Amino acid sequence: ASLFTEGEIIVRWDGDDGNPDVTDFTGLNSLDLTENGINDRFVFEGRSEQAAAQATFTVYQSELVFAQASVTLPVVEETLEILFQDFTPSDGSFSFSNVGAIVLEIEPANGISSFEGALDDVRVAGVPGSIHGFKFEDLDGDGQYEPDQGDDGLGGVTFQLLDEDGLVVDMQSSGPDGQFWFVDLVPGTYTVRELDDPFDDVVPTTPLDVEVTVLSGQELVWQEGAAMLDPEAPQEEVLAPELIWGNYITGSIHGFKFEDINGNGQYEPDQGEGGLGGVMFLLLDEAGQPVDIQESDPNGRFWFVDLAPGNYTVSELDDPFDFAVPTTPLDVQVTVLSGQELVWQPGEAMLGPEALQEEVLTPELIWGNQTTITGSIHGFKFEDSDGDGQYEPDQGDDGLGGVTFQLLNESGQVVDMQDSGPDGQFWFVDLVPGIYTVRELDDPFDDVVPTTPLDVEVTVLSGQEL
Repeated sequence: ASLFTEGEIIVRWDGDDGNPDVTDFTGLNSLDLTENGINDRFVFEGRSEQAAAQATFTVYQSELVFAQASVTLPVVEETLEILFQDFTPSDGSFSFSNVGAIVLEIEPANGISSFEGALDDVRVAGVPGSIHGFKFEDLDGDGQYEPDQGDDGLGGVTFQLLDEDGLVVDMQSSGPDGQFWFVDLVPGTYTVRELDDPFDDVVPTTPLDVEVTVLSGQELVWQEGAAMLDPEAPQEEVLAPELIWGNYITGSIHGFKFEDINGNGQYEPDQGEGGLGGVMFLLLDEAGQPVDIQESDPNGRFWFVDLAPGNYTVSELDDPFDFAVPTTPLDVQVTVLSGQELVWQPGEAMLGPEALQEEVLTPELIWGNQTTITGSIHGFKFEDSDGDGQYEPDQGDDGLGGVTFQLLNESGQVVDMQDSGPDGQFWFVDLVPGIYTVRELDDPFDDVVPTTPLDVEVTVLSGQEL
């Protein structure tokens, strides 16, 4: 029988007297049979025509320091194992990581000297292990799994398992709960690789490749209990917290700019208010650094896309020298989580049925401007010849000068005062849009009696001359 390591025969029988030909007890040059702790047993195919024949393995460090173990061979060939821990050492300092020679011997039972027996495919190995990983949606994009913050498992993501030579040995997809696993692994060093699509809306927040070493019988788990081992299982769980992968789904912000005709800060399309184009908006990250700049379209809409989770400020760039006065705050702060499309009204994101994102209504994403072209009020005072309250110049009614009029704002404060001229006309100019009351000042003790109401309330819109 022969033992092969890396393709070379390291022990050969002489075939004449049944005794192994061992002349150099250190010829293997301190071979590490454990391969840095990966292996813990001999595995081989064994058989013998005689029941109870023994296969004996003797492992030498030197001629005087060795360890020995035996196993009974079956009549029909079977796969057999001898654990390193079952070897009896000649010296307490014996180590399987420092081997100089290996001797294999088949001994008959009951003194029989001639029989057929074989040891085939002798190798060192360990208990198969496994790797248990976890994929999650990283809502805030910080690379940490935080279930208390809403992070949850993400299914349908594909992972490859590569061996030490970079060859793909298995491929698995994460389940609905985000977990995936590779099983029946021989001890060795592996790379678990997430397959990322650079053209989708999913962005990794953790390294795509994680390298781990599986020793004999180890079940590497991302969290305790993930291997679900039976109490009698020969394997043991080994916590490997790096076996976790996070992704976020890009999000967006959809805002709206409108002309606030009445200046009340509310968008009221039934009052004739509509979108306002050509207004610039700046997007700042949490550190106050510019991320993007966009201009509202002719319908007043604008948007920022492909956003990572985070805190953002959307800022309207106001021109203090134009005629437009903001009626809403210039800066609006929002938080975008993984896959969120923040919209000022439902339907703005126009998501398809297969979209990974979801709309989140954010009504504060609306900005109003009131155009501040000043207006004016032009009134007329006349002598009502027949006292019917109607101005009838063909009946002799004519303008009346010297009558005083006050202008009051919406709060009832007097903002101007004018007298009618000789032709009866008077005016208030440079008025900002708003609600005003024009009041005639009547003297109850004179002989002049009003034939029309003393107070008239009017609304001046941007640029209107009433």
